[in-house]
Amino acid sequence: MQEMCCGKIPTKQPNCLVLLNWALHYMEIQVATAGKMKFPNPNERSIDSPAVFCPAARVLGLVNQSTGGDAKRISKNVREEFTKQAHEKGWDIVGFLPEVQSEHGAGCLLVKHLAPAAVRGGQPLDLDQQLGLNHIK
Repeated sequence: MQEMCCGKIPTKQPNCLVLLNWALHYMEIQVATAGKMKFPNPNERSIDSPAVFCPAARVLGLVNQSTGGDAKRISKNVREEFTKQAHEKGWDIVGFLPEVQSEHGAGCLLVKHLAPAAVRGGQPLDLDQQLGLNHIK
């Protein structure tokens, strides 16, 4: 008898791995068929939300689209190309983050400095405020 993943999907894989595999496959299909992807625009950020996260699939899609390559992982070359493009578009901070379990590239945090020296109203902003994370619960 097969095990049930989340009690709904029959599988031999434990811990909902089948759902994760399906989600990753779906994201790859979306990136491959999405057509022209738009690079995040730093001018669409605000003082209250100066940061945006680009998941790995989007980073790879944007880099592959601009270079004509076929990168599958966030390698050093992908990081360098994405960073170059981000700075050309006007992003001030480009930071790649690892996925917590696999340590593979999860994506990239892009930040636009909108308050001089991270100060608003004469009061220094904490890091969450600087990154626009204060609204996330």
